Amino acid sequence: MDQLADKLQEDPNTLEIDLEYNGLTDLSDLLPLLTRFPLLRILKLAGNRLVGLPADLSSLERLEVVDLTENRVKDYKALAESLGTAPSLVEVKLSAGPREEVAYLRERLISVQITTSEGSEPDGEGALGREEVERAREMYEEIQAGNEELGSFKRQLEALAACTAADLKQAKTISEAQTVKLKAQRRLLQPCLAALEVRTAAHNPALATLWMQLVAALDHCFDDSVSSLAATQPPVNRNLTPNSEFESIEEGNRDSEMDRFRLEWSSERAELEKELENLRQENRKYLDLIVRHSKASAESALRSTRSLSPEIRSPAQVPPTTKGLTLHQLKEFISELFAAKAKFDQKCSQARLPMESVSAFLDTHLTKKFGLKGLKQDWVGAVQQAVSRFEQTDNDVAVFGLILRNLCDEEFRLVQMQLKETAGHLLRLQLKEKNPLKSASDIESMAQMRVSGQLGEEEWAFIVPYMYNESDSQEILDNLRMIIEKKPMSVPTSPKGLRMSRQETFVRLEQEKSLRNRVAYSEFLQVLLDFQLKGHMKFLSSLQRLFQEADKDSDGYIDEDEFRELVNHLNAGYSAKDLQRLLQLIDPFAYQRITFSQCTALFNAVRGRQERAKGEEDVSVLQRLALGEGEDLSLD
Repeated sequence: MDQLADKLQEDPNTLEIDLEYNGLTDLSDLLPLLTRFPLLRILKLAGNRLVGLPADLSSLERLEVVDLTENRVKDYKALAESLGTAPSLVEVKLSAGPREEVAYLRERLISVQITTSEGSEPDGEGALGREEVERAREMYEEIQAGNEELGSFKRQLEALAACTAADLKQAKTISEAQTVKLKAQRRLLQPCLAALEVRTAAHNPALATLWMQLVAALDHCFDDSVSSLAATQPPVNRNLTPNSEFESIEEGNRDSEMDRFRLEWSSERAELEKELENLRQENRKYLDLIVRHSKASAESALRSTRSLSPEIRSPAQVPPTTKGLTLHQLKEFISELFAAKAKFDQKCSQARLPMESVSAFLDTHLTKKFGLKGLKQDWVGAVQQAVSRFEQTDNDVAVFGLILRNLCDEEFRLVQMQLKETAGHLLRLQLKEKNPLKSASDIESMAQMRVSGQLGEEEWAFIVPYMYNESDSQEILDNLRMIIEKKPMSVPTSPKGLRMSRQETFVRLEQEKSLRNRVAYSEFLQVLLDFQLKGHMKFLSSLQRLFQEADKDSDGYIDEDEFRELVNHLNAGYSAKDLQRLLQLIDPFAYQRITFSQCTALFNAVRGRQERAKGEEDVSVLQRLALGEGEDLSLD
């Protein structure tokens, strides 16, 4: 999982990991990553689809608290055996379950505190209802089909629940309170509608346009229906909970109109409950079918794994399938590789050992991870094939491929990561300026919808000029407009099939133009990353060519003589004393193994320091760098 790999790279010594509401069904694949957090004490797994935990948790030596609320645990005996292997476990949190099963768990885990949340319900229950929230969450997860985690949906749900609760407190009549709840129910489904729009647009833009028009028409009908409820009603009894405000009113205000309303409401509720039960039964049938297929696939995979070795292998040691790595698996492996290399480089620096290039470290990492030569070679081949397959469409893979071939420096990954963060920050800034009265949670919810969906022209046209100069901004904006021009143009038609007037046609065309100017956030980010990579490769072209010419054996390293040859071809006017100081900086212990990334970092540092040190004649730039004075050798 990208989220866990990023966490490992940012803070491997964290005490707490939050994996709540991520749609997890099995923790076995994540266990090897979790074991790399040596100080992990708290593991939050609430709101997932886990039916149990891995059989052996002994590798999580310091784990003290596990939160399993709102999961699908049924086999408490297996859960007790699994939790019993955690050596430092102190507390386990569960949703309310069968009393005898929970009692059995407490008997088996005497030294562990078992906490059950009686009536545990999802966020937003107070204003929306458990069934409504759960149904929306299941629809959202089914639409995303595993392409996105549920964290963004959770944050939107929390913001909606807080906003709805505040509006209910301000409602003065039954009509106002009912309107608040109806609007909250509609907003609860908006993430599903947005996700479905994005998925549809990826396959059929014309159909996505019709879908948006239909949703707009339904919203209009909804607004008309809500407006019809504006008649004066008795005041709300504020001593009641939000859910009971629609069921009870003060004794003195009961009249025939309210009795009729309650009767209609009860009838409608009964019909909805019946329909919900039918949907649950149908869902159980599909779930049983999925489970049967999953068991068959698992047994087949287990047989093939055992045929490779009589020993039981961990999931991370299973070789890639014949179909190769998926994009998600490749990016997860890339994050794991660079996190391991960062630790390796740190140890090399402390032990005064030479650095390794990424291509060389790939072999080192896989050898250490798997041990078996055949398995390592399978993974090397799978990684190379996946890079060739995805580097034309994914910028992260393209950068990794260039680094792997010693055509780009390793530090450029950090530049691309910073670019993504900057784009997200500017998006939130634009939304805040456009909606100054919105709260921070509302702005964050809006930003998450844009990130998982599309940006309007006013949004992407706002972000780009902030990040680049005028000429670069114009080139990026032209690239975005080229993407828009490739979208098919639909012919405006009347919803009722009638001939449209000139005015109606003009309005529809303007609406179509506004929709066409929207760009998926993923496409927008890809344009920025590709532009940044193109400029960086142009900047490195000269040094890249000289390094390849100096690296005569093409092993990704150059020695002292080859480095001197490279520096001389730069025509930078370095003296013999300057060359000696450069060698002291880049290869202080004379290992004769200088990488392309080290060369790039060195010359960037020298160039940046020269620009800042103009006019200083007492101590040369190279001398100051060699002595370790001033700032570190970071990229400018």
